[in-house]
Amino acid sequence: MFRQLLCFASVCAALWLASCSVPSSSDNWTVDLLHANVDTIDYSTFVDSVSYIPLEVSDECLVGKVTDVILADGRLFVFDDKQQEIWMFNSSGKYLGKLGRRGEGPGEYFHIAQVEYDRREKLLAVLTFKEAPCVLYYALDGTYVKSVELGIQADDFKICPDGGFILSCAGQDTPSAGVYVADAAGGNVRPLVKRAPNHLVYTTFEWELCSYNDVICFQAPVFANEVYHWQGDSLQLAYPFRMIPELGQDYEATVSLQHMTDYIRTNYVEGERWIYATYWSADPDRDLRVWLYSKSDGKSWVGKGLRNDMDARGSAAWTSFTDGNVFVLSEEPENPDDNPVIRILHLK
Repeated sequence: MFRQLLCFASVCAALWLASCSVPSSSDNWTVDLLHANVDTIDYSTFVDSVSYIPLEVSDECLVGKVTDVILADGRLFVFDDKQQEIWMFNSSGKYLGKLGRRGEGPGEYFHIAQVEYDRREKLLAVLTFKEAPCVLYYALDGTYVKSVELGIQADDFKICPDGGFILSCAGQDTPSAGVYVADAAGGNVRPLVKRAPNHLVYTTFEWELCSYNDVICFQAPVFANEVYHWQGDSLQLAYPFRMIPELGQDYEATVSLQHMTDYIRTNYVEGERWIYATYWSADPDRDLRVWLYSKSDGKSWVGKGLRNDMDARGSAAWTSFTDGNVFVLSEEPENPDDNPVIRILHLK
């Protein structure tokens, strides 16, 4: 009888330990960047179909560079970092006008770091810096509505569905670099994930945060690669990825990327079913790596490049925008006098 009870207790203990096991110990979370398992990752691996939105060109609308894109409420907002403009189009690409105005007066922005759309209030939000870091809000007719001063300098931001902001300064080479949360008034700032003190390499991300549905997501900065989700009012470690090879040295101060022999993340985008990121090293034996992860079956692909085998239209620049199960990119037009084309990847 005692042996039966002991056996039963052992089985229960084993089941309890399995239920409480830390997933980061699993090989599924370790990604070997050095040894690519495919030469090139094809679109057909994760893309179901591709559609395109050509942006109307006119004397009033000549887009310099598509830095980011937002599709919302039948409109397409294009952030042009080169010209510091926010262009607005309808869902077919017809030009509707510009939002906001550069200047030093009330309701004007000095320099745009990033843009976001507030779906609750149907306002476009602009992250900028005037006397202090702040978010300016504009109605869709271009009218300035309000501003919110932030308690921290940020390079990227997301508006929380329930109010407040997620703010990122993860690319900075300071001990305070990381991802933060602030309330709807821009205050009560507290850290969510900070950079390790031996990871302080300055990086110039065009965006660091992604979102889909009501989830705001990001990868830990910048040599760490765990994926975190902010949902409601809490942070969750969603995917505890670990990239190898490990760092060959500490970075307690910034260094020239020309001599960066370790892999450093240069791009990240996440949607409902897929995660995509790129890694780069100055070491010619390492060079570029493209990483794709399927959330549905836990499978990873590591390649030396990405290829559009759906319609052979070539490469395109990534944006941070995802809407459920789509990724949005931009491509240069065949005619250099035309505006860029928005490429939408409808994913499997």
